[in-house]
Amino acid sequence: MTDRVITLADLAGCDFATVGEAAQILRADPRTIRRRIHDGTIPATRAADWRVPVAWLRQQASAPA
Repeated sequence: MTDRVITLADLAGCDFATVGEAAQILRADPRTIRRRIHDGTIPATRAADWRVPVAWLRQQASAPA
């Protein structure tokens, strides 16, 4: 992963985000994102690796902390 910070604007036009991108947007460790995918807390689909729906990320980013 690069030092560049990923934002939701960077994912415009994308349907899914990588675990690393989701982790940056949600300010969480990628291992936490993977655990939450496995326990069903974060919706995801598996391609070559897990992908998180960008629509879900937008919803979470706008929710109060």
